Amino acid sequence: MENWDWKSFHIYHVVQPIYDLKKEKILGFEFLLRSPDFQSPEHLFEYAEREDALFDLDMYSVFHIFEQIRRFSQYLQEHLLFINIFPSTLLDSTFIYSLDRLLTFSAINPANIVLEINEAENELDLLALKEFAEQLRKRGVKLSLDDLGTGSSTLQALLELEPDITKVDRYFAKDLATSQKKQDLIEFFVDFIGNGSKLIVEGIESQQDLDRAKQLGVAYGQGFYIGIPKTLDEYLLA
Repeated sequence: MENWDWKSFHIYHVVQPIYDLKKEKILGFEFLLRSPDFQSPEHLFEYAEREDALFDLDMYSVFHIFEQIRRFSQYLQEHLLFINIFPSTLLDSTFIYSLDRLLTFSAINPANIVLEINEAENELDLLALKEFAEQLRKRGVKLSLDDLGTGSSTLQALLELEPDITKVDRYFAKDLATSQKKQDLIEFFVDFIGNGSKLIVEGIESQQDLDRAKQLGVAYGQGFYIGIPKTLDEYLLA
């Protein structure tokens, strides 16, 4: 469907902080799409896919996020800003041009921007994404890989794309304090990724799991226990 008008729906963003666990301060924010017109973000994406409007929704979301970044740029110069995006959007022929325009008018250093590959699309064209990642690096923009540990394709993407930031799926944080197998895997991820990429563990929901993650060498974390989703101004202007 062409020229799909998402303005007819109530769509907005909240942010969830990502913490530097060693310095005990906010590293950055992940923008999360929300709409009261849909039961969940997943239902929103499914609707967009059925209407052949996934790209339109993704770009509407990206433009809206950059509007917020420009509005609050004076408060965001020291933060990484994570923008979820579908691989198919990244590889669209018009995206890089749109990104350049947005970076020009956003009043933010491109190095603060992190494009986080959305896990909702299962098929990844790794060769094309690898070429795109090089274009991002030339601009100073960072690439993040989500949901490490959920499938072989994610591991392949980690090796091929060499992302600046890698997020470990929330499954591995749940009951981390009491699961030796999960502890072993987290320790492996920390050692394997090393200094080549920032490693963020998602889904930290308790003090016990947070403490264990720190003991295992995890430097960055995200989850409801350490920061719930709120609007950006609630975090910046509080």
